[in-house]
This record gives sequence, C-alpha cells and structure tokens, in this order.
Amino acid sequence: MIFFEVMALYERPIIILSTSPDDIPEENEPLHTLTHVCQYWREVALGNPALWRRIHGRCSEQIEVYLARAGSRTVSLSLDVVHWGAQEEEPIPPPMASVIERHAARLHRLDLVVIPASQNIRLLREPLQAPHLEILTITSPCMYGSYGSYVRGWKLLFDSETSQLKALAIAPIASWIPCRTSFPRLTHLFLSFGEPETGRCHPSLIPQLLSNTPVLQFLHISFFIYDAPYSDGGQPPSDLVPLLHLRSLVFTSCSRKLIHAVISHLVLPGDVFIRLQGVLSGDNFDAHYSAPLPDVVLSPVTSLDICMGQDEILVVADGPTSGLWFEGCHGLGYTGPSGWEGWLLNLHRCLPLSHISYLHIYLNGRPAFFPTLLDQLPQLARLAVLLGKPALSSVDIDDLDVVWTATVTGDQGPDSADAFAPLAVLCRALSPSLTTGGAAQVRCPDLRVLTIECMDRVTLDTVAAYPGLPEMLSARASTGRPIRHVVVHVAAHPPSPDPHPHWQPEGEADGLQPVTVTALDMSRHCTSSVCIQDDARYEVVRRADDDADGAGAGAQGLCAFRMRDVWKVAGEDMYWELDSSHKPQYRLLWRP
Repeated sequence: MIFFEVMALYERPIIILSTSPDDIPEENEPLHTLTHVCQYWREVALGNPALWRRIHGRCSEQIEVYLARAGSRTVSLSLDVVHWGAQEEEPIPPPMASVIERHAARLHRLDLVVIPASQNIRLLREPLQAPHLEILTITSPCMYGSYGSYVRGWKLLFDSETSQLKALAIAPIASWIPCRTSFPRLTHLFLSFGEPETGRCHPSLIPQLLSNTPVLQFLHISFFIYDAPYSDGGQPPSDLVPLLHLRSLVFTSCSRKLIHAVISHLVLPGDVFIRLQGVLSGDNFDAHYSAPLPDVVLSPVTSLDICMGQDEILVVADGPTSGLWFEGCHGLGYTGPSGWEGWLLNLHRCLPLSHISYLHIYLNGRPAFFPTLLDQLPQLARLAVLLGKPALSSVDIDDLDVVWTATVTGDQGPDSADAFAPLAVLCRALSPSLTTGGAAQVRCPDLRVLTIECMDRVTLDTVAAYPGLPEMLSARASTGRPIRHVVVHVAAHPPSPDPHPHWQPEGEADGLQPVTVTALDMSRHCTSSVCIQDDARYEVVRRADDDADGAGAGAQGLCAFRMRDVWKVAGEDMYWELDSSHKPQYRLLWRP
C-alpha cells in the first residue's frame, strides 16, 4: 500500500508548466520518501531502474547518480538551472550543459528552467543528437525577464535536429522563436512571450514557424501583446500556411491586432475550436477590426452564448466538432453601437450563424442590437435570456415603437430609459411586425422555448408587469408561430400579495391555475406554477432560497451560463498542464 501511494505521485502523466521556480515540483521527492520507509523499500527503489526514468534536479553530480540508477533506459530529465543572483553574462553552468550533451541519446523528455539570457539561449542552437527526444519545454521565471537579451540572427533549435519532437513549449520567449526549424512530427506547441525588454517578436515569425509544423494539432499562444518597434524585421510566408490537422487554436491575454496578424496567414480546418481568451483591444477599436477574426470556415455551430457589458464581452459559439470563443475587453467607455454592440452584429461576417438553434444571452442596459441579432438566427428554437437591471418597464407594447425610433435615432426622452428596459426590447423583437404588403412577419419563426430570468428582485406578482410579454405571446400564436414553452424565473421571497393580478391567460386548461400566481401561493412553498393552454406550456419557477436577492442569477439560476464540455478538447493536456488563467472558463461580468 505504501508503495502504490508514493508512486502515484511519481507516476503523474503530465507536469504543471510553470514560469515560476517556486511552483516547480520536486519530481524525485516520492522516490526519496520511498527510500526512507525501511531497508526493504530502499533496496527496491535503488535496485529498480524503471523507477528512475523521471529525474529532476539542480545539481549535476546528483543528476549523474540518478541517471546511473536508471541504467540504459530512456529518461525524462527536468533541469532547474536558475541562478539566484545570476548576471546576464553567466551562461548555463558547463557541468549541466555537459549532462545534457552526454545523455542526449537517452532523452525522451527534457524540461529546462533557465534564465533567458542571450548566452543561455545560444546554447539551445548547438547540435544535439537526441533521436528519442519527443517533448521539450523551456521555461523562464518571469522575475528574470529583464535579463533577457536580444539574440540576432539565429532561428534554429538544436541545429534543426528535432525530427522526433512531438511537443514544444517555450515560455516566456525572449526575442526569438525557432521559426526556421523543421518539426515534421510536432503536434503540441505552446508559446508564451515575455516582457518587452526581452525583445518584441515580429508577428510574421509565428506563421514562419507554423509553416514547418505540418501535423500540428494544438497551438496555444500567450501574452502576445507588444506592438512595434520589433526587435527584428519579419516577412510572412508568401503563401497561406495550411494547418489542416489543427484541433485547438488558443490565444490567451493577447492583442487583438496581433491575433489578426497571425490568423490572417493561416488556413484552418472546419473542425477546430478557436479560443480567444482575455483579448485586449487598442484605441483603434473598430477602425480596422470590425469582425472578431478574418474569415474562418468552421463546421456548423448550433449554440451561442453572449454576455456583454460596457467594456467587456464573452461570445461562445460551438457545435459538436468546432467552435469560436471570444472574450475581450477594450476599456474605451463605449456605451452605444460604437462599442461591442456594433462589433457583435458583424460576427456573422466571419462565422456563419444560420445553424444556431440555441441562444443564451445576457441583456443589460439598452440592447438596441438585439432585433438585428435575431434576424441573423433564422433557425433559433430555444432562447434563454438573463435580464440585467432594470429588467422591467410599465410601458405598453404599443408605446415601444415610439421609444424604439427615438432611441435608434438618438432622440431619447426623459422616460425612454425605462421603456427601453431589456424585457421590453425582448418582447418587441419577438412580436410580429407588418411588411409593406401588410403581411405579418415574425423573427425566429421556429422558436419553441423561451426562458427568462431577472437579476432584479422580481416576484410572482410582478410577472404581470412584464412589458408586452402576454401580448407578444398572443400575437405570435395568432400568426401560427406560437412559443410552445415559456418559463419565467422569479424570486423566492415575494412582497405583499397583490389582490388584482394583471396577467391572466385567456381561459384555463384542465382546471390548472393560470400563469400569474399570487404571493399567497408562493408563501405556501409552491416550487412552480404551470399552465397548459392551446398546446403551450407556461411555467413560473421559484428561485432558490439562497438566491432570493438575485445575486446568483446566471450562476446557479435557471439561466446559468455554463461552459459546454466540447471546449475540453481531448489530448490538449497530454504533455503539460497550464494554470487556470490559460484554461477555458466563463468569466461573467457580474462576478468579481
């Protein structure tokens, strides 16, 4: 039992890829523990070469001892060659460099933690006869970023003797990437850029590197932020770079301009997941990049999540085999269509939305973009809406035309803010309109399910105050395009009972209560109220007691935003694991 408990730590299939020396685990600690249990287990550990195939150390003499215990087996070698208090002119210690050279033929994996000084980087261009080397990671502690020096002119790694390499991670890079090295078997590539003092990599060097990775499946680029002046000139390949085997393309904490500069030179397959997380936009927000990406031809996506605030946006569109994830921030203080709203309406320019059947959206403020967005979703069947504050309005549906025109034209009266509350916009957008010929026209004609949750303190009684909701449902039904299932999520603790509820669907079916339920019913701990009428199902659902104030709306509520499992792309973490900031996760605007 002791043996298996200890070796479970040693046999971890992947490592944590870190740029901080304090976070680097001591790989040999489980073996040290095993050798100190008793004499028997000490003899077992020291006499079994298979137990010493993963070696970590800072001292060349100690590493040589461990390598001797491994016999002739191939090994995974993790070397921490960080010098505390080192100077730029001090390269990797010659004894450590000689360890790599002497045992190169046995290396299966090499993990280096090294100061990004120019002398250290130059050692990586020397020929290395490592026919079994499949995984190489080179990380540098961020605190040493200022030690990095620009290395002019070399673009090769190990003098291009990398034919067996399957996984390469370099984080952070100084001023270079091995863009002229051939990687015929590389499937995993992670690049993270350092501080600007270490040099600014020209964006065209990345397509050059990718042109030498014909079977690449996973590409992750991080902290690609800094614009010109660059340390070295660059020229992208004359032709677009096909990455036909790519399954996952990830940019985290990168500049939108530089993301465009890279992706515009690539040919991507249809079945690929593109995740742009923590995207930063400059001052020229919409001047040059009105769409999130250059044109990409993805396999049809069927689900769309949108969560948009004044400065931030999260848009996730995905299907079974492909998807686009965009999470960005511009910080320019836009409040109207000149900000994220106008950008969002151009999403269809790079990503076809005609197959979207499910939309989950957070509506806040004055969402004038919403009707135009719905026009781009002809096959929408399910709509989940989380309403920000203020969610409600007392303005009738007939008054919204005037408010709508005033808001779009910029002529906003003093009362237009309430009238343009999110739910009023939702009902107006889903209501039928008349064409020039007098025929009724309905957006999203296949819409069957509508789910609504408010972040306001909305109760069963105040459902009646929802502006235009009963009229919209009735009007759609009269055109032959009814919404078959409507669910409204309300607070758990209602105000005083209202003896005159306003919303009563016409007629009652099978003796069931109508959609509007009094606060008295709520006080009897009724968890939901259901009305079935004209083949349509209407529900008013009680919010959980621990979410009565709406603080958890969209987190644990009926309209909770939850990442779909398709973004956990199988095989992405085969060789290393990144910290949480690099992993796919929803960062919702109302959460800290």
